[in-house]
Amino acid sequence: MKELILMRHAKSSWDFHNLTDHERPLNKRGKSDAKKMGDHLLSLNMQPQLILSSDSKRTQETVYLLCSKLSRRPLIFFLPSLYHASLGAIQEAIEFIHPHTDRIMLVGHNPGWSETHHWLTGIPVEFKTATVSILNNSAHTWQEAIQSPGTWSQQHVFHPKEI
Repeated sequence: MKELILMRHAKSSWDFHNLTDHERPLNKRGKSDAKKMGDHLLSLNMQPQLILSSDSKRTQETVYLLCSKLSRRPLIFFLPSLYHASLGAIQEAIEFIHPHTDRIMLVGHNPGWSETHHWLTGIPVEFKTATVSILNNSAHTWQEAIQSPGTWSQQHVFHPKEI
């Protein structure tokens, strides 16, 4: 069984007009929401073994704050290819993950996360900031799982305001 946790970065700050989109940090609510989502994943016993994240400032901060609430630290990679990634870029990032890795997390941006979720499950989900969706698939390898549209089951979707 493969489990995929998709998360959109937490709320970013627009206070720094001199920063590029890539450099924007989280705002106060975003920092709080990232920690809240880490607490919630821990309460569900849904800690990822591996996190692949966009390399933007706001996604890095989201990952570090989320991980500060987990009981064990996953392996983390920040990938430039996941910055505003399309479905194809997301598939490429996942397909060569070792088959013994059963639970991974992807942290990134919309519209790629909503499109990927819909392609995998057939279920549209609006990925507001800090939204988390937990999916599973019975495939034996990540390559098989990530290339199979509509075969993933949606287990949970939650937003910070609902927790």
